[in-house]
Amino acid sequence: MERETIKITTPLEKHEVVLKAWLTGGERRALRNAFLSKMDISVGEDKVNTEKVNSAEVIEEAENKTFETVIVSIDGDSKDIVKRLLEMRDTDYNFVTEEIKKITEEKSFFESKTAQ
Repeated sequence: MERETIKITTPLEKHEVVLKAWLTGGERRALRNAFLSKMDISVGEDKVNTEKVNSAEVIEEAENKTFETVIVSIDGDSKDIVKRLLEMRDTDYNFVTEEIKKITEEKSFFESKTAQ
């Protein structure tokens, strides 16, 4: 079964970016794990300690995993997705990441039912 995709075109340089239209449960779990796998969390008496967490590294790795998971191709090429996305002009990069957020934002069952 072939996955449904969405084609978008960036506003400035007119890159054609193909995105997966939805995530599988396994893909959603992998994205969540990208955050959690780099975190060193300990629970004390009355607080959660995350001092050993390198937030920038966690965010960067999670974003890269998201890009690799959601983006099918850029200008017809599926190689070096993250590198090529990061080399785009800021406006085009922001456009693509906003479209990715629409796909990756978790929605509850009730939210999706009320939107219909």
